[in-house]
This record gives sequence, structure tokens and C-alpha cells, in this order.
Amino acid sequence: MIWRALACDYDGTLASEDRLGPDTLGALEATRRAGVRLILVTGRTFFELLRVCERVDVFDAVIAENGGVLYFPAKGMMRSLGPMPPPRLLAALDEKGVSYLAGRTIIGVHRGDEARVRDALTSVGARLENVYNRASLMLVPPGISKGTGVRQAIQALGLSFHDVLAIGDAENDLELFEACGWTACPGDAVPDLKTRADFVFPGDNGRSVAQAIVGPILGDRLPLAASPRHRVAIGWSPQTSEATSVPARGVNILVQGDTLSGKSWLAGALVEHMVERRYSVCVIDPEGDHGVLGTLPGVSCVDVTDEPGWRRALERLDHDTSASVVLDLSALDNDRKVALIAAGLGLIREGLLPRDVSWKHIARLRLEGDGCVDHRAHDCGHGAQPSATDLRRFADPREHLRPAPYSRGRVPVDRERRRIKSRDIRGRATYDLARSPPSEVRRRPAASASLLPPASA
Repeated sequence: MIWRALACDYDGTLASEDRLGPDTLGALEATRRAGVRLILVTGRTFFELLRVCERVDVFDAVIAENGGVLYFPAKGMMRSLGPMPPPRLLAALDEKGVSYLAGRTIIGVHRGDEARVRDALTSVGARLENVYNRASLMLVPPGISKGTGVRQAIQALGLSFHDVLAIGDAENDLELFEACGWTACPGDAVPDLKTRADFVFPGDNGRSVAQAIVGPILGDRLPLAASPRHRVAIGWSPQTSEATSVPARGVNILVQGDTLSGKSWLAGALVEHMVERRYSVCVIDPEGDHGVLGTLPGVSCVDVTDEPGWRRALERLDHDTSASVVLDLSALDNDRKVALIAAGLGLIREGLLPRDVSWKHIARLRLEGDGCVDHRAHDCGHGAQPSATDLRRFADPREHLRPAPYSRGRVPVDRERRRIKSRDIRGRATYDLARSPPSEVRRRPAASASLLPPASA
């Protein structure tokens, strides 16, 4: 299971006719047994939700009132994330004969009363945002949305947004989708939401979502690599200027080639793009080639000589789900490096590290000849679908292994190894290859990147 949490809308997504059906409730309980957190995200007022949802306790966190209220059932702790509705506005709605339901932070009305509601807002000078939810209209304080609420819950639960699958069906779920790494909806969702969803489940409302949870979601059968939104750029084609990218999850990437062919540069550039996208990356660096990545925001470079040091370096990610770390093993002899890498990967696979650490990516440098980089773009311990797709095959590394377009002002720091490491105009580390004599380029085998089946667990 690659997701550590599901953030689900209530009406039209989990609930059918205001209630959680037995199939949906069974699916939610199965999710909890699988160790996946549950976040309920709804536009209903808090006390109205308690009236219609008898099993709020099945959720780890509840975001009610379209992001205006955050509630943790296990702790019985509730917090309002916005101000109370203005009393003058409630009086104006009464005067105009508008039926409404006032919550702790929002006001819910029928969408057909929108004109009278706008008149009431103007008459009292209230600045509330109109948020549509199918046949309903919500008056929400500025800056409050399902997205802001779920971000608070994700942070409180110690999760990364990359690990959260959002499921919704209506217009006000667009902000929820923006706050989560992955998105899905039932087949009867509004068209705008379906175009933004990574996955669309057949069927309607709660029954559709319940079947999806116990089936492809918990069964790890959703086609992750097929999502066009979750790709990491690695360059572009010199012939067509078309961007070249790889899936962010569900694949293994092998970078191989002879000495000076650009392996470390390509691996470093890939890590740089992942860090920019707020992925958490662990780089195991046997030769000390990737210390320059420590200049990137949120990346730490640590010298590791033993297993306790390895563990301490990785535990820092427990406090920041978007942090990354470079483990420098260059001070060790080759046999010790191999043993320490095997022990460290074993800790990750067996889940002996803290549960809150989110391992999304592992860049591994193999000690074979000059080495090659195996970037595992999926959670350790979970299988990935093999693919025979050839990403790129480079005839001349100097022509095709170029840094991203934003790189500027390259300054050589290691001429003997003919590699340039520098910073761009925004302070980010960049990688490039120094110019080499044409004779060297002709003798140099091409570097290549290809999708490989995942390593056996």
C-alpha cells in the first residue's frame, strides 16, 4: 500500500442518502486495519455531521465546514480554523427570507437563493466567499477551504501530501485535490473534478468508493505510472525540444555507463528535480560524488561510518516529511560499504525505522566498476510494474545530458574528473559535464537510462 492516508469527502463520495452504508463502513474499517489513516473532509457543519454520521470515530481526523473546523475524534479535540459567521449577516438573511444553516465558521444556503444572499452580503459589507457544492451554496471566510483544512490535518498526523489519496465528487473538492498528492472520484462526479482526477472509479457515490477501496486501492492495483501528473522531468529532446520525464512512482530506473559518461550528473539532476517537487529522497553515496546536493533546501549531507550513524541520519526525516538526506560512505573501504548498504536497505525494507518516516525514493549507487545509480521511484517493499520502455539513449553526453533550462553561471570545481558542479541563479545545485577533447568523447560509451523490473524484496 503506497498511500498512508485517504482523505475522503462525505456526501456523494462515502455517504449515500446522508448515511454510511454497510459496504462503505466495512471498507473504512479494512483501511484502518491495513494501517492507513482516514481523513474525513466535508462541507457540512460540524454538528450536522455528527447528526448524520454515526461512526465519526472511524476517522483519524475530520475536517468539517469546508475546512473551517478540524476535529480529532480519538482525542476529542476540536479547533475552529476561521471566524464565526457575522451576526449582522444572519439577521440580513432572516430579513430576506433566506433559509440557512449556520455552523461554527460557515453558513449554508440553497443555491437557488444566491441572488438574495449576495444582496445580504452587500447590505452588511460582509466579505465571505461563495463556494458551490452541487445544489448547495456555502458562505465561507476568506482563505478557508477543504485544501487548507486537510493540509492542517496532514501536518498534524505527520504525513506527506505525496502519501495522501484524495477522493471527492463536487466543485468544492477541487481545493482538496490541490492539497493531496493523488486524486480520485466516483463516476458520477462533476466534470471539472473528473478531468483533475488521477483515477475515476466506475459507479456512483458510496458504493463505488467502497468497492474501489477494498479492491484496487488496498490491493495496490491502481496504475500509478500511467498518471500524467506524477512525472519527474529529466531533460528534453534536442531534436524536438520535447520534455523527457519519468514516472514518480511505480518504476525502477537504472543509469549506467563507463567512466565520465555522465552517470553521477544524471542521477544528481534527477534528485534535484525530485527535491524541487517536495519528494523525500535518500541518496546513498559511496564515492562522495553528491555532497553538492547538500546545498539544496531541505537536504542534509551526513558522513556515515556505521549502522547507528545510518539510523540517526535517517531518523531526522521523521521530523520533516519533505526533507532529504545524502549518506556519504566515501570514508569506508569497499567491503564495509557493501555491508553497510545491505544493512541499511534491510532496515528500510523490514520497516524497523520509525513509522512516520515516509520513504518515497531511494537513490542507490552500486559498487560495480565505476558504479551505477539505481533510483527506486516507489516505496520500498512494494512491487512495481516492470516496463520495457527505453527512456533515452545518448550518443554524446555533452549534447544531451544538459542541466535544466534555469541553470546559469557554471563554475568548474573539479577539472581533473572533467565534471562541473555549480549553483544556479536561485542558489540550487546544478550538474554539468566539462568539455572534453573530441577523441575522449568518441572513446566513451554512451550513458543510458531504461526502466527495469523492481528488485526483489
